[in-house]
Amino acid sequence: MEKTDRVIEKYVELVEKFDSNMSYGETVDGENIIIADWNDIPFGSYRLEQYCEKHDTELICGYQDEYIMCDHCYKYVYTTPGCYGDIPKYTQIECEILCGDCSKEFIHEIIEFHQNDPTLAIKPYLIEAVKEQGFVCLDDDESESCVRFENGFHQGQDDNPREIAAKMEKEGILDKYDYLFAITDAGQFDLAFTVMLREKMEDA
Repeated sequence: MEKTDRVIEKYVELVEKFDSNMSYGETVDGENIIIADWNDIPFGSYRLEQYCEKHDTELICGYQDEYIMCDHCYKYVYTTPGCYGDIPKYTQIECEILCGDCSKEFIHEIIEFHQNDPTLAIKPYLIEAVKEQGFVCLDDDESESCVRFENGFHQGQDDNPREIAAKMEKEGILDKYDYLFAITDAGQFDLAFTVMLREKMEDA
């Protein structure tokens, strides 16, 4: 074991004495991470990060409310947006959390969970993955592009997924197609989304 690894191991043991709920692992980006409530740890995170930086070792000292573990690969995902429009790359299916990479591996299960439900929407990073499974966006006849819906604080941003689904059903679209709502963008007070359609598959 290298000297730096031994020091990190000692810090992990020390942090655990102050925070029994701490955890140590790897992020989806391949960085080592200690997750703890640093407010209750006398020496804080600075000394450890400073030591690792000096020895060219990547280490993140994260807070417990900023990271979540993928239930498939057991790596940590940062869940706190860094700016407006930053949408974390993980998906939750009932009680199971899947990071970005694992989400694509379980894309069939994600589609099954989200499809034909106006209360759920996939995140932007999954749009290409569902396209590969045969989904295409609902066309806007005037602009010859995907229909863009908006919901938010400003005037005119009042598109409602339930009303959109009801309209598609009334127009007979849902007789032939399954649908997914997909978020495309997010702002401080609003978000944009579209509808993805795939021709219904015949029962085997």
